[in-house]
Amino acid sequence: MSCRSLNVIIWSLSFDEGGKQIRKFRIQRMPSPVISMCFDPSSTFLAMGSGDYKIRIYDVKQDYITHQFEGHTSRVTIVKFHPIIGKMLLFSVGLDGIRVWDLMKYRCIAHFNQHSSQVTGITFSNDGKQLISCARDNIIHIYDLEEMKLKRMIPTFESMECILYLNNNQVITGGEDGILKIWDIEKKESIKQSNKISKVFKDLRFFLL
Repeated sequence: MSCRSLNVIIWSLSFDEGGKQIRKFRIQRMPSPVISMCFDPSSTFLAMGSGDYKIRIYDVKQDYITHQFEGHTSRVTIVKFHPIIGKMLLFSVGLDGIRVWDLMKYRCIAHFNQHSSQVTGITFSNDGKQLISCARDNIIHIYDLEEMKLKRMIPTFESMECILYLNNNQVITGGEDGILKIWDIEKKESIKQSNKISKVFKDLRFFLL
């Protein structure tokens, strides 16, 4: 959890220590509040997107900032590491689209700006070869991460707020109508949906725990 005070607080979610604060630290050289954050698969690096349009990578064990990336033209609303350990790629989202950063090369290696409105969610296939994004332009985009190209688009006919990969080429989305929908991204169609659950979905992770 991050705060406007620039403190980062790590909480335990285990059954034995649930709700217990296990570490609190203030990251130096952070001139702007953190808007988005995530750990890499090894829990070594913490990526932070901030209100000054920059992304910083923090080594939690060594206690220093290893990278600082600039390129977005707005605050960074989403940051996510590639899900495969050792694949040192970071994906970030701003109003100008999705950027892919190579931590080994210290630079942006791809910029996906095909959505016509705010990107609200990104997720990865289980093998890490595909990036799937949703936005408020009523379209799901599927990107090939080996070729770094847009491969497929799926019209959803509603504004999407969040997306999560399930398995077998299926993703689940939550949108402005408050209904969960499961999509087959190969067939490009919705195959199942829930009754109305919420006014608007903002995140899907906790619904699938």
